[in-house]
Amino acid sequence: MATGTKPVWDRELERSRIPRALALLKFLPFLVVGAAGSVWCASLVLERGVNLGFVCLAIVLALPAMWGGWVGAKEVWRVLSRFWPCLKWWHWVWFLSVISGFVYRYRSASEISQSPVDSLAALRLGPEVIVLCILLARLVFRKPDWGPSMTRGVVGSMATFAAVCLLSSIWSVKFSWTAYKSIEYLLDLSIIAVVVTIVRTSEEYKTFIDWTWFIAAAGVAWVWIGLPIWPGPTWFDEARLSGAVPVYSSNELGDTGAILALVAAIRYWPVGGQGKHKPFYMLVGLMGIVTMIAAQTRSAFAGLVIATVVVLYFARRFKIVIMAALTTAPLAVFAVAGETLAKRIPYPYRDSAPIALLISVGDKIMSYLQRDQSQAELLSMSSRLDWWSIGYRMFMQHPFTGLGAYAGSRFAVLSSVGAPQLDLDNPDS
Repeated sequence: MATGTKPVWDRELERSRIPRALALLKFLPFLVVGAAGSVWCASLVLERGVNLGFVCLAIVLALPAMWGGWVGAKEVWRVLSRFWPCLKWWHWVWFLSVISGFVYRYRSASEISQSPVDSLAALRLGPEVIVLCILLARLVFRKPDWGPSMTRGVVGSMATFAAVCLLSSIWSVKFSWTAYKSIEYLLDLSIIAVVVTIVRTSEEYKTFIDWTWFIAAAGVAWVWIGLPIWPGPTWFDEARLSGAVPVYSSNELGDTGAILALVAAIRYWPVGGQGKHKPFYMLVGLMGIVTMIAAQTRSAFAGLVIATVVVLYFARRFKIVIMAALTTAPLAVFAVAGETLAKRIPYPYRDSAPIALLISVGDKIMSYLQRDQSQAELLSMSSRLDWWSIGYRMFMQHPFTGLGAYAGSRFAVLSSVGAPQLDLDNPDS
């Protein structure tokens, strides 16, 4: 029996063990994340006093969420592996320009005046200096000669606007701020001029648009990744989703989620032809909607609903519009006037299960939209009416010159209403 050769069956058995071991290794990340998540959930209950039922629900939903994340990561990798070879040098210049807009802390107008540039502000100035050097070098050596594109078409009109903004720094309430923001705007326009000069086909232009959406989606994904790392500033401080590092306001995050959901809908239901990468765009749309809901951005809801109806109309998806309207219309009616309608319903039907369910769900929707605000705060649109009235009075005092581009809201209006740290869209530097 001993012939000195290894039996065939033994070699096949050895080969079958390798795939089994690799299959078991796939579950290792789930075990590690599960153990770390259990410790984190226990600390939330014991140290922060988070509701135990909420934590248990999160644990139950964690397993399908992790599996969905794994499947989604593979789909994202499949799409990006095809997109990655299409990236050119100007894609990375645009990337540097986008990350230069990231903010890392809130500062008031007085803090900006005392220390215009500090170490964290340098994180924004650094990428912009790199972009400026690259664009100037390309312009000098005419690779490409993007200068003429700054004076033609839509880019030329926007450059004229930026030049007027830069000119307004002469009489601005904050000269340095107006000059800096105007130059920053001109720098972004210069990148668009480069793209207009280089791009020759619609496919190349689509890579630029896709790259922009990818950066936005990566920022949203990073906020969700940071939720277990910085749970306080990301969620528990305001009970709304927001970014910790870098800082993403809830409104900005909700708007970005709504835009990503709309882009996914357009790619999923194109006007002409069949959509490509439908699983990928389904995941992007789901991430955008969940982000918008978690951020509780009310204006984003209205914009997304109207835009989605327009997309579905031009995509000839009338059945989806009708089904969505029949599903959401009763909830919207009972959310706005649930108690009034309940009093008008005859008594035998008032306590029926469907009516009670509609009233209960409508109350929860209205409570969600109110965000614990009083009726007066809702009527004042979260104090926006006060800001607008003060801004209108200041505009009437300076109807032709204004207070300087980008500086009037922060250094005049918001400071006068006692909100020096509040910024409308960019709380940093």
